[in-house]
Amino acid sequence: MPFTPRQPTRSETESVDLWVFIEGAIGFLSDVTHGGTRLILTFDGKALGCVVSMEDYQKLQQQEEPKGETPNEQNLP
Repeated sequence: MPFTPRQPTRSETESVDLWVFIEGAIGFLSDVTHGGTRLILTFDGKALGCVVSMEDYQKLQQQEEPKGETPNEQNLP
Protein backbone atom coordinates (compact mmCIF):
# COMPACT_ATOMS: atom_id res chain seq x y z
CA MET A 1 0.00 0.00 0.00
CA PRO A 2 1.61 3.34 -1.00
CA PHE A 3 2.23 5.93 1.69
CA THR A 4 0.18 9.11 1.39
CA PRO A 5 1.59 12.01 3.45
CA ARG A 6 -0.83 14.06 5.49
CA GLN A 7 -1.32 17.74 4.79
CA PRO A 8 0.49 19.90 7.37
CA THR A 9 -1.95 21.25 9.90
CA ARG A 10 -0.37 21.56 13.30
CA SER A 11 2.57 19.96 15.02
CA GLU A 12 1.91 16.88 17.07
CA THR A 13 4.28 14.83 19.19
CA GLU A 14 4.37 11.06 18.95
CA SER A 15 6.38 8.62 21.04
CA VAL A 16 7.92 5.77 19.00
CA ASP A 17 10.00 2.80 20.08
CA LEU A 18 13.44 2.86 18.41
CA TRP A 19 12.99 -0.55 16.73
CA VAL A 20 9.54 0.41 15.41
CA PHE A 21 11.07 3.61 14.00
CA ILE A 22 13.88 1.67 12.29
CA GLU A 23 11.40 -0.73 10.70
CA GLY A 24 9.20 2.09 9.33
CA ALA A 25 11.67 4.96 9.04
CA ILE A 26 10.55 6.22 5.62
CA GLY A 27 6.92 6.61 6.69
CA PHE A 28 7.85 8.25 9.99
CA LEU A 29 10.24 10.69 8.31
CA SER A 30 7.58 11.58 5.77
CA ASP A 31 5.19 12.36 8.64
CA VAL A 32 7.85 14.61 10.18
CA THR A 33 8.67 16.34 6.90
CA HIS A 34 5.19 16.75 5.47
CA GLY A 35 2.79 16.19 8.34
CA GLY A 36 4.27 18.33 11.09
CA THR A 37 4.78 15.36 13.44
CA ARG A 38 7.55 15.44 16.04
CA LEU A 39 8.83 12.04 17.14
CA ILE A 40 10.31 11.09 20.49
CA LEU A 41 12.39 7.91 20.05
CA THR A 42 12.25 5.55 23.00
CA PHE A 43 13.93 2.32 24.03
CA ASP A 44 12.46 0.23 26.84
CA GLY A 45 10.11 3.13 27.56
CA LYS A 46 12.92 5.67 28.04
CA ALA A 47 13.30 8.69 25.75
CA LEU A 48 16.53 8.58 23.68
CA GLY A 49 16.14 11.52 21.33
CA CYS A 50 13.78 13.18 18.93
CA VAL A 51 13.16 13.74 15.24
CA VAL A 52 11.85 17.14 14.16
CA SER A 53 11.42 18.86 10.81
CA MET A 54 14.23 21.03 9.47
CA GLU A 55 11.96 24.04 10.00
CA ASP A 56 11.68 23.22 13.73
CA TYR A 57 15.42 22.50 13.90
CA GLN A 58 16.27 25.87 12.35
CA LYS A 59 13.97 27.61 14.85
CA LEU A 60 15.80 25.87 17.69
CA GLN A 61 19.18 26.87 16.22
CA GLN A 62 18.07 30.52 15.99
CA GLN A 63 16.95 30.47 19.62
CA GLU A 64 20.28 29.01 20.78
CA GLU A 65 22.78 31.06 18.77
CA PRO A 66 24.10 34.25 20.35
CA LYS A 67 23.68 37.42 18.33
CA GLY A 68 26.34 37.83 15.65
CA GLU A 69 27.15 34.12 15.31
CA THR A 70 26.02 31.87 12.51
CA PRO A 71 25.22 28.19 13.02
CA ASN A 72 27.94 25.76 12.05
CA GLU A 73 26.50 22.48 10.76
CA GLN A 74 29.91 20.78 11.15
CA ASN A 75 29.68 21.15 14.93
CA LEU A 76 26.48 19.11 15.19
CA PRO A 77 26.71 16.01 17.40
